[in-house]
Amino acid sequence: MKNNEITDGLTADQWKEAQRCFNARPAPIRFADTVNSKQSVINFYLNPLIPETMPTYQSMNKERMVSICYQLYHSKETDTLKESAAKLIKLIID
Repeated sequence: MKNNEITDGLTADQWKEAQRCFNARPAPIRFADTVNSKQSVINFYLNPLIPETMPTYQSMNKERMVSICYQLYHSKETDTLKESAAKLIKLIID
């Protein structure tokens, strides 16, 4: 993959950064074993709990958040889950 190629909205450099974060914090995601629970994890971090506040992912450790999203992206459950995980990875890395 060339640096300017985009896969699911992320460049090769962004995927390399996501892989680096996953390698730094490879702890598995516990208690998220169904598609709905995995999507709920993404929604929890992506959407603010209280309107006009920052999203939850901004208060988390960057490497751990990217690692969680990377694992969810590669869980190969549904396209919606992959898209949501890729969107959150892009928000965190950018």
